[in-house]
Amino acid sequence: MAKKKRRTELDIDGAIAPSPAPQAAPAPAPEPAAPPAAETPAPAPHKRKVNKAKLLMVISVSLGAATLLGAVSWGIWSFIASRAAEKPKEAPAPIAAPAPPPPKTPPVVVPPMYGFQPFLLNYGEGDRERIVKIAVAAELSEAKVAEEIERNLVLMRENILFYFKSKKLDEFRAQAKRERMEVDIAIILNRAIQSGAILKIMVTDLTIT
Repeated sequence: MAKKKRRTELDIDGAIAPSPAPQAAPAPAPEPAAPPAAETPAPAPHKRKVNKAKLLMVISVSLGAATLLGAVSWGIWSFIASRAAEKPKEAPAPIAAPAPPPPKTPPVVVPPMYGFQPFLLNYGEGDRERIVKIAVAAELSEAKVAEEIERNLVLMRENILFYFKSKKLDEFRAQAKRERMEVDIAIILNRAIQSGAILKIMVTDLTIT
């Protein structure tokens, strides 16, 4: 009984004993490298249809922008050229000081005058008789002298006529002689003037026929 039991144990032990470890299989040889695959061409891009309306719009906008830019450039160039062509403005002339007003001239005072009626004188020259018609005027110092002359007119005319008769015919023809007559008559008349004076005697008319 005891032997049977031991055998059984041996049998169990043999059945239970591990089987020997299997040997590792040899590593497979490396496969030869495959030749590089040829590059496959990239697929051609897909052609898109062109929108003619959009293309015309883009062209129109581009042309408009170019035209506007050209016009602006031309305007700027014209403005610069015109400014360069302008002559520089001359500096305004300095304003001269106003001239002082001319001095006031005293009013011209016309002295009073008194005209005598013409005197007629007869002169014989050979076989012919000459008539001298002469008129004189007196320049007075003041107007009231004329009133005095009027009061003594007959006497004054006689004095002038007497003086003329004392002169020869040739003395009336000479300018210097006539000027001397004017001075002499003024002296003669002033002898009878009390209110003023006769400033000058002038021959206003002379005719010899």
